[in-house]
Amino acid sequence: MAVSVFGDTVILSQLKAPQLSHVLDTNSMVPTFDAGDLLILEEPHNLRVEGIVVWQRNNLRVGDIVVWQRKAGEPLSCHRIIKMKYHLVQTKGDHNWFADKWIKDTEIKYRVKGILYREG
Repeated sequence: MAVSVFGDTVILSQLKAPQLSHVLDTNSMVPTFDAGDLLILEEPHNLRVEGIVVWQRNNLRVGDIVVWQRKAGEPLSCHRIIKMKYHLVQTKGDHNWFADKWIKDTEIKYRVKGILYREG
C-alpha cells in the first residue's frame, strides 16, 4: 500500500495487522490523535453488494472516525463523519476549518475503534 501526504489529510501506513495503522504527521485530527499514535481499526461487515464489501448502513454514525480511499492506488485518509445523506458521507479533520468533499460509503475501508497514544 502506497503512503503519501495528500493536502492536510491524515494519511496512514499499514503495519503488520490490517487492523492497526500508524498516524503520519499532518495535524488534521489533533487533539484526537497525532503523529506516532496507533489506530485500532475495524473492517466493514461482510455484506456484499455486487461483489463489493460494503458497510451495513446502520453501522456508520455521525461522529465515527473512518478511513477511506477514493480510488485504488490513492492514499488512505482518516477523518470524522460530520454528515450523512443516503449513501454519501462527509468528513472533516477535527483540527481543519473546512469539511472534505462527499465520499461514497463504499469508499470507507475502516472505522477507528480505538487509539493507542504514543508516550511523550
